[in-house]
Amino acid sequence: MTTEQILEIANYPTDFVVIDFETYFDKEYSLSKMNIWAYITDERYQTIGCGFKFSYVPDDHYEVPDSWFVWANELSEYFETLRKYYGQHLENITIVMQNAPFDALILQEKFNISPKYIIDLKYLDAHFDSRRSHRLKDMAKRHKLQDKGDTMNFLGLHLEDMTEEQRLAMESYCKHDCKLEYELFEITLQHLTNQEEELIIARHTIDLYLKPRLKFDFDLADSIATDMQVYIDEACEKVGLTKDEISGNLSFVIALQAVLPDGETVPTKAAKRPGKKMSALLGQTGIGPALAKTDEGCLMLLAHSKDEVRKLMEARKAVKSWPLHLKRIKAMRTLAAVCGGRMPVPL
Repeated sequence: MTTEQILEIANYPTDFVVIDFETYFDKEYSLSKMNIWAYITDERYQTIGCGFKFSYVPDDHYEVPDSWFVWANELSEYFETLRKYYGQHLENITIVMQNAPFDALILQEKFNISPKYIIDLKYLDAHFDSRRSHRLKDMAKRHKLQDKGDTMNFLGLHLEDMTEEQRLAMESYCKHDCKLEYELFEITLQHLTNQEEELIIARHTIDLYLKPRLKFDFDLADSIATDMQVYIDEACEKVGLTKDEISGNLSFVIALQAVLPDGETVPTKAAKRPGKKMSALLGQTGIGPALAKTDEGCLMLLAHSKDEVRKLMEARKAVKSWPLHLKRIKAMRTLAAVCGGRMPVPL
């Protein structure tokens, strides 16, 4: 079936457009270090421009096969033009995006546009294989399309700082991304087997992030975090070791050897580079302690008959695992704070 036929089956508008925003980022302020809501609502945020590629353009000024780029100072006016053709929230055209929680959130928060029909390329690709990378670069490579450009060329560049050469490079980069996304959309849309139901579920999933409704309990989050920290401290006190001594492999193996009953040894597993000191401790090269939380040896030690061994392993588990839970609570708290106390569902 053609792309238009699939969209029609799903009761989506058969006209579609790829929308791809370009924004300011630097080493400290980027999506690699922040969640999308925090990034877009941060005072450092700046829209550089936006790329478009339409399947159909009701304007003789543009040629349909081409992508084009609109700079930030012209974007509001351009979106007003699109609203005249496609409705106040562009509800009469299908919006295609790569990572819709980012681009659609910019539309929503910066331009007051909440399209009804959004399709995320990442979701289409995940439908086919959820475990592989859904980055545009990797998707293009898998489908033998042209290589994606390198966004790092624009690191730390505000719109007003760009030279004419850099502006041309940015425009070319974004237009090329739009072209790739357009091609990938026509390929990956074919993977759907129940178009009407699958696109509705995918669209609902996007809204779970864009329009948070779950109320976040900040007091409960703080209480849980405090209790976790107390538990970590108490677990360390029970065995008389510091957090560093418990988290360090060498120091922990020494402590474990000291409390294991006579005749018992630290459980081991194959290791590529255990280190000379660890090999000396374990009495054999090419192995390391089997202390990862899913290792059979670790699970056996947690259920050991000797109380000192169990307490030591529980302390190790607390020091190694619970800080990750604390980090997650902090991230959830930060996300809810920028969303007015509501918690997006980051699926």
